[in-house]
Amino acid sequence: KAVFLGDYFPEATAFGLQVTASRGRIIVARMMRVASSDGIRGLSLTLGEPGPSTQWIFPGGQVPSSGEEDIVVANPSDHVALVNESFFVAAGTGAPAGQQNVSVPAGGQVSLVVSDSIPSGTLHGTIVTSANGVPVVAERVTIEGSGSSRGWETVFGTASWGTSWVVPAGSTAGGVDTLGVVANGLSPATIGVTLVTAIGTTAPSSLANLSITPGSRGSYDLTPFLNG
Repeated sequence: KAVFLGDYFPEATAFGLQVTASRGRIIVARMMRVASSDGIRGLSLTLGEPGPSTQWIFPGGQVPSSGEEDIVVANPSDHVALVNESFFVAAGTGAPAGQQNVSVPAGGQVSLVVSDSIPSGTLHGTIVTSANGVPVVAERVTIEGSGSSRGWETVFGTASWGTSWVVPAGSTAGGVDTLGVVANGLSPATIGVTLVTAIGTTAPSSLANLSITPGSRGSYDLTPFLNG
């Protein structure tokens, strides 16, 4: 069932959505096309989240040199949420302080402008946590470029940490492919990367024993291993 939201909300209004089934089980995805008068172009096909959480982790991020990066936080509960924002950057580099105790009204949404805190071009991760225990849902929005090449992208974070992650889609066609990994805990994380391609899997020795300091982000260029 497709629902055209333009029938219900005026153009250029920012809003979040909560879809609840009174009977049966459902999965909800959003398709959003953007074509604005100031040149922003983009298409987003996004699977929704089944529920809010008290933390959201975004391992990949890079503030564009021309544009903006935001974390949009929606609060579907009946209580005000207070959220904190913090960043993961390369080990040995001081992470800027994120916004703290930002009020997100019950049934409302707020945008945290990452590009106000992180210098442009910085590879980083972001974590949003609820300071008062009220669960929320967070999504990253990036607008990059200028003129006819201005693009727009959205991506959800993840609510939990894990020991294994699979990233199905990747390509170096026309650019680069960078893997971003953030770590928490009391001791460094050690990871290995296996590339899954159309001609089989490879595990480059230089990607077999990578160490990531807790609270930091590791960034790895996969381009040399993929041959386009």
